[in-house]
Amino acid sequence: MARLPRNVRALLLCLAGFASCGSAESGAISRHGSFAFQAPHARGAHVALEQTVEASHRGEIRKLECVLEVDSSEVRLVGLTPFGSMAFSLIYDGHLISVEDRTGGNFPADPREILASLQLCLWPELPGLHGLSVTESLDAKGRHRTLRRDSVDVISIHYTSTASPWEGTIEFVHHERNFALRIVTSAWSELDT
Repeated sequence: MARLPRNVRALLLCLAGFASCGSAESGAISRHGSFAFQAPHARGAHVALEQTVEASHRGEIRKLECVLEVDSSEVRLVGLTPFGSMAFSLIYDGHLISVEDRTGGNFPADPREILASLQLCLWPELPGLHGLSVTESLDAKGRHRTLRRDSVDVISIHYTSTASPWEGTIEFVHHERNFALRIVTSAWSELDT
């Protein structure tokens, strides 16, 4: 298991109080589906992940380094520029969501959408999902999670790891909105509870 660099962990721990707050509600993730942010403790594991998120939309590809920490009380997500400075930060305590966005709209997704996508990929259960059904399968190529409306695939998630989802590459495809995320975890550690 790779360890997160101390400076990245320190950045995450210093974020509280720097962002604007608002109540966390369900957000539309498709024409007929919504998703309520999942409580931090629902993840089941207390982890810190350093990930590269590559977003593809309308022929444009953008990469963002992200650090995600989840413990029983908070989800903390930081997006870093290629130079290592903060692009955005997000803290979610299960009730309120605080966001500081320094991207100036230059990234194709809002930090809340990135968090929703990561939760759809990483949380074991999705009770906050409405209007879509979830199917899970396993084959020789890995695990698959598909969110469907009737018999139409809306979101497809492919995991190359059959263990913890962050131990391999995650391919997230939103068919309805025509965008894709490729999530590669470069370092992770379990947090003390």
